[in-house]
Amino acid sequence: MENKKISKFYTIVLLCLYRIFCEHVYSTIIATEFAYEGFTQHGSALRMIESWLAYIIIIIAIPKTINKPSDLFMLITGLVYIIPLTVYYALTESSAIHFYIVLVGFSLISVFRHGNVIKIRRIHINKMMLDIILWCFVGIVLLGMFSAGAISHFNLDVNAVYDYREEVSDLIDKGAWAYLNNWVYNTIIPCLLVISIWRKSILRVIILIISAVILYGISSHKAILFYPFAVIFAFYLSLRVHATNRIIIAFTAMMLIPYLSYHLLNEIILIDLLVRRLFFVPVYLTFKYYEYFSSAGFVYWAQSLGNLFNNYELSDTPAKIIGYYIGGTGSANSSFFATGYMHAGLLGVIIYSIIVSFVFRLIDSFMKSGIPFNAITSITIVPVMILITSSDLTTSLVTHGLIMVIFILYLLDCSKILTVQNRRLP
Repeated sequence: MENKKISKFYTIVLLCLYRIFCEHVYSTIIATEFAYEGFTQHGSALRMIESWLAYIIIIIAIPKTINKPSDLFMLITGLVYIIPLTVYYALTESSAIHFYIVLVGFSLISVFRHGNVIKIRRIHINKMMLDIILWCFVGIVLLGMFSAGAISHFNLDVNAVYDYREEVSDLIDKGAWAYLNNWVYNTIIPCLLVISIWRKSILRVIILIISAVILYGISSHKAILFYPFAVIFAFYLSLRVHATNRIIIAFTAMMLIPYLSYHLLNEIILIDLLVRRLFFVPVYLTFKYYEYFSSAGFVYWAQSLGNLFNNYELSDTPAKIIGYYIGGTGSANSSFFATGYMHAGLLGVIIYSIIVSFVFRLIDSFMKSGIPFNAITSITIVPVMILITSSDLTTSLVTHGLIMVIFILYLLDCSKILTVQNRRLP
């Protein structure tokens, strides 16, 4: 009991140090190197004190001990999104109302994700057949891209992806292919990676990483290149339940390494790719979504439900509208906390937060049925991260594969492919 109290104390200390380091990185690097992109600094002592008082609520909501997948999801949401949000709020002139609306949503998820295990009737599925089907999906997507002629745009230069992306998308993202491609990137390859690691098949892991590199080279989506490594990282990082402090330290290292690279090597690429884009772009865009739609009016799911609730006419997709609003030309995707407000204000954030808490509970239920904790978290990490940082809830559920990954977990549970008996290849 005494050891648990000490561990929780260390967790709180680490969370506070993490927040202080985020403040330092933003004020000394982000606000200076990327001020031209809107990352300004106009904070005050009063705003700083207020944000730290609000941080008490966040520390209460963030799990100190990880016992199930939703605990990890809440911790990651806190580290990647909520804590940078408090830093951005403290150091800028962002809206207080919008800041507290996000905290309401985060608190609701913290409360409603707990509850009885959701029971689902299971059927028998042959594990070898399931394995073959998943591999076939990867093959079908690769063959589809080759047959569409997209290989002619193959590119591995991360600085040139935007030169190819739109043209390639016109070739490979037609109709149902747009969904299938995303499901393979975000859920099927991560699932096969976990199965391969579970069975200790290095050859399969190598084949899947090469497949991801090819898919990145064709599609020009940089994230695809990092997904396999995020899955492997999550698998081994969450080998032990209760690894809260280790995870906080790992995310601190994700910010520390680019920080050292910037100061020691005068290199800004890692700061841009990891720190700015992962930790600060989502919160910056959240306030921009709130700023724009609080004056332009809520869209009430106009894209998916038409004019069912109002006569709102969208000149373009919301992401592109915000992109134009901030002076860019591309899509500016943000977290479900931002798009929930875009749809229906505070009510939209509340609705989305309750649905997300239900999704987290559903994922938790697979741990109760016997799928290992680290397998669940590593299989689901990609669609959950997309939801947290850069996607509307409805888009995450369908296009980015959150429903698909839940279905895959169900199939894995039915097939018992991730059991001790299947730890090694036959």
